[in-house]
Amino acid sequence: MLTDHMNGTGFKMLFAVFHHKCTDAGIDELQLDRRMIMFLVPDNLHRINVAVEQNIEQQRTETYLDVQLIPDYWSGIGRSRQHATSLYVRVEVRIFPNCITKGKRIVNCLRYPIRMYSMRNRIYGEAVLPVFQFKTIGVASERPVLFAMDDHYFPLKNGVCHYMSKPEIIERPVLARSERPDAPDSLAAHFYGTVLYDEGKYRMWYLGMSLDINPDMPAQELELHRKKTNASLGGIMSGPICYAESDNGIDWVKPNLGQLLYKGNRNNNGIDLPEAFVHAPAVIKDEDDPDPNRRYKMVYTYIYNTGTIGRSHTSRTATSPDGIHWTAGKMGMIDEALEHSSFYKVNGLYVINGQALSGERRSEGGAPLGRQATAWISTDFDNWLKEGVDSFRLLENQAPSERGTRKNYDQVHLGVAPIVYDNVSVGLYGLWHHCENPFADTSCDFGIVISNDGLLFREPVKGHVYISSQESCATPVPGKQLNTVLCQSNGIINVGDETRIYHGRWRNAWTPEGVTDDYSGEVGLAILPRDRYGALGLIPSRKEGSILSLPITFPDEHFSLMINADGAKGIRVEFTDEHFRTIPEFSGENGGIVSKDGLDQIVEWPTNQLRMLAGKTVRMRLKLEKQDQVEPRVFAVYLVK
Repeated sequence: MLTDHMNGTGFKMLFAVFHHKCTDAGIDELQLDRRMIMFLVPDNLHRINVAVEQNIEQQRTETYLDVQLIPDYWSGIGRSRQHATSLYVRVEVRIFPNCITKGKRIVNCLRYPIRMYSMRNRIYGEAVLPVFQFKTIGVASERPVLFAMDDHYFPLKNGVCHYMSKPEIIERPVLARSERPDAPDSLAAHFYGTVLYDEGKYRMWYLGMSLDINPDMPAQELELHRKKTNASLGGIMSGPICYAESDNGIDWVKPNLGQLLYKGNRNNNGIDLPEAFVHAPAVIKDEDDPDPNRRYKMVYTYIYNTGTIGRSHTSRTATSPDGIHWTAGKMGMIDEALEHSSFYKVNGLYVINGQALSGERRSEGGAPLGRQATAWISTDFDNWLKEGVDSFRLLENQAPSERGTRKNYDQVHLGVAPIVYDNVSVGLYGLWHHCENPFADTSCDFGIVISNDGLLFREPVKGHVYISSQESCATPVPGKQLNTVLCQSNGIINVGDETRIYHGRWRNAWTPEGVTDDYSGEVGLAILPRDRYGALGLIPSRKEGSILSLPITFPDEHFSLMINADGAKGIRVEFTDEHFRTIPEFSGENGGIVSKDGLDQIVEWPTNQLRMLAGKTVRMRLKLEKQDQVEPRVFAVYLVK
């Protein structure tokens, strides 16, 4: 029922049964014969308001139906100003995710018209979504962000080049290992983890490590560890998952959760899960799930398989009502050994992004594959596809015999960890400089990637090191030269006018004999002005330049355009049709101007209103001109309804 160009965005079928129960003084009962309206809407919505237009003896009336989500179907109760015996041909659905109503007034509502038709005593509807459409790349979005560094949205350029940003690095760690020897993070506070800004508070889940085994761990797991003498763990205790909180995101507190029995007491910030040896807690807050007990969702790695199905060192899910008390899901959900950096939700899909460890994924010709990014997908969080996505790849060695995780060349560590916008995802990958012997010479930087579907990523500037391990290095050990391995995870968040990049700094003191106290893990922070990952600006030798977008179909309603830029006085915005013909009403002297630098600066039009372009397909041209020795730089364009 919904057109194909919606590009797989998460939609669900709604069955709205309009009951005819209604009592109110002076208002007659609405008769709808319990007929059912079925339609598709985005799957992140919880409540709708339906305005039913009726035609009774040439008099037009409206009935408002408040429809709430209940398991498996939606039901509504209507109130009408006049008695009605049948439903007229047109229904308009007003959808608002925040479920805020005050009497008959709808606050923050989005209007979604429904085209109606009847068949077999049922009325069917087709959602007509007021979205911005980018048909050439198969994307539709309510709140699109067009990053200037994204060559899918701005493929045509003249006289401009990329200027990638340098985030401000906070030198000291924002979270470090505990000094208490009986703490679960006495060796390392690894950011194989997550930071959320949740209800006015920063919350962090991270991986604790210690040199000593927890004697209170499950006996079966302890026996497995002793038998296997896992060399990759180097004699350390990987786990438990730990929790911390902060009011400002810089000064953190490790609360006493009183859950986990660790070395004889529960006075720690560890989270109690079925396994003791764990890794990589990636957490999201899922506002779309109607079950409050599944509000927080986590994917983590368990090292040893203590069950009867599946394999070791693979992912497991968990759910929680509060992010503190967790219920683990089933084991064996993915039949591959893997190590992930991130877990996120995009276009109605749950995605794990990481590196495969089982050796079952291969490079061209069936040769071994180095560390590369793979994405695993689920539609319901419980059942995961066997097929994975080749999410991002660096070049493999030309010689097949020189490929593989133990060979000395650059690889993708832990996959991609993105922040998800409505139409685009921006992420970091680990640029792993592998050295097999000695392994302590291995280091890792960050590269930056972008995606229009959250699955297939590409570099806006190939080979660009976004944050190096020299810029954000682990706390040094006096008198020793130890490499830093940067670790990306669920750590890119937007708060206010900042983009914060929380990341791990692993001090690589690994030796064949095992690790010592020189080994450590800590959480670092890099900060950008919001959404300023990179810009397009004039080539140094040029005074003028321009960029031209792909075709954009505007919604048939009022909208505005905002820009994130510096040197804004040297930027003008124009429109052409999709075949590059200038639209005079929005070009030249009629072009849009930006009066201020910064985030969310409105584009003003001197003579015409953007409403003239509603429903039309156009291209956007940004003209850049150097004025008063000020260089214009465009970071992002926002289309806002």
